[in-house]
Amino acid sequence: MTPLLRYWACIVCSCHREAARPLQPLVMTLAGEDDNRLVRVRAAEFLSLIDAADPRPVIYDALRSTNSPIEAGLILNTVVMLRDGEAQVEFDIDKTMFQNLKLTKRDDAVQRRLEYLNGE
Repeated sequence: MTPLLRYWACIVCSCHREAARPLQPLVMTLAGEDDNRLVRVRAAEFLSLIDAADPRPVIYDALRSTNSPIEAGLILNTVVMLRDGEAQVEFDIDKTMFQNLKLTKRDDAVQRRLEYLNGE
């Protein structure tokens, strides 16, 4: 299965939540071992939504290791959904987490998302 298929499979699990709970062992493996950052993040998202795992270690690791502003934006969208949605997960995120990310003025989506998360 390609990374894109695994990514969308995790999104489908998040959409169906309890109905997808039988897939929890497989998704746990994806969250911990998949070679694709976004697959790991979406797997952690699903596990959080069904109260099966804390998504923060996976998400923090993904933010620290990404070098793509687009990828960072997608990860931060997951953070907002988990924080502001029914999961109510608290995150501690600031610019220092983006060790490998070189932002330009065109990459303002990450900056705007950080401002939102930090109440600015």
